Amino acid sequence: MWWSLGYCEQVETSKTVVHRMTVSYEPAGEVKFDEIFDGRMVKSGINEHVDAETSETDRCLTDGHNFLWVYRREDGTVSASRFGRNDADFILAALETEFEVAWTSDDD
Repeated sequence: MWWSLGYCEQVETSKTVVHRMTVSYEPAGEVKFDEIFDGRMVKSGINEHVDAETSETDRCLTDGHNFLWVYRREDGTVSASRFGRNDADFILAALETEFEVAWTSDDD
């Protein structure tokens, strides 16, 4: 059984207060981190987004507008998170289709 914490972080800027919410996702079956990033997702319009926060164990998928962070566990399987009002549904649907595994969120 898995669990994770969705949380809302308050970020203050000089003029506004922004709230960022996290939603965590878990595949219902085994999905390997290396298989997600082996290039197969490109055919579904999903690419890797690389920035200063990506690492060998924390990588990001994008459909060009939205983002889904994917995290590698020690056994090579994954969990994922989206932040803010980001809509990761298209990315999750592509993962479900490719790996034939449903994903659930901590909102479910």
